[in-house]
Amino acid sequence: MTQRDRLWYWLRIAAALTFLIAMIAIVDVASHGSFLEPSNIVRVLRQITYNCVLGIGQTFVIITSGIDLSVGSTVGISAYAVGSLYVAFPHMPVIVALVAGLGI
Repeated sequence: MTQRDRLWYWLRIAAALTFLIAMIAIVDVASHGSFLEPSNIVRVLRQITYNCVLGIGQTFVIITSGIDLSVGSTVGISAYAVGSLYVAFPHMPVIVALVAGLGI
C-alpha cells in the first residue's frame, strides 16, 4: 500500500467519523438535548440488542460460507407460532409457548 493510498484511507475514515458526529449533533439539537441522555442511550441499546444478536449470528453464517438468509423468516414464523399459541390457549403458561417457538 502506497503512502497515497494510506492517506486516502485515513481521509475516508475521518470523513465518515465527521459525518457521524455531525448527524449525532443534529439529532441531539432536534430533540432539544434529550438524545444523548443516559436513559435514552440505554433505551436505544435495549431496542437494538435483538437485531444485534441476529446480525452477529448471521455474520458467522456468512463468514463460514454457509449463506443462509432465512433468519428473518424463521424469526417471523416462530413469533407467529408463539403468539397464536398464546391467543388460542390463554391459560397456558408462557414458557410452553416460548419453548414451542424455540422448537420451530
